[in-house]
Amino acid sequence: MVKQRVFIPPPELTPEELRLAHLLQNHLQYMPPGPFKPVAFYRPKLDQIEVIIRDCSTTHRKINGILTIMEDNYPEPSEDVHVGFVIDCAHSFCTTYGLIRDDQVSLPEVVDALFNKAPGFFAGIDEIRYYSEIIGKILGELKIKVLRLV
Repeated sequence: MVKQRVFIPPPELTPEELRLAHLLQNHLQYMPPGPFKPVAFYRPKLDQIEVIIRDCSTTHRKINGILTIMEDNYPEPSEDVHVGFVIDCAHSFCTTYGLIRDDQVSLPEVVDALFNKAPGFFAGIDEIRYYSEIIGKILGELKIKVLRLV
């Protein structure tokens, strides 16, 4: 007896499943296809700049009202735990410090402004040095240095 394969069409998606599929599709638009590469992008709806240098499970550590550091949950012994960062209120911050030119910002200039022009976000010079070093290492892994804030 020969078994036949029968195609069973997928069930109709519920409104909630359609909503979740739409959210996933919107999120994936920021991630280029193919193997992972360090990436930086601007999320206009959240007004965030996000930089990620490794594809891994992360914990987000909120440092202050504007900066969040992303840490690898399971780093290899030879890997740095810090794999990315998020800058909140990016458009407002960049506008305040005159960093936007032709709807674009330079990531090194944004980071410089964060640590040198707006030091009030940090508890003291030691904290500024510590996080400045972490962000500097992450930016060193990134090829993209200019982002569009649109």
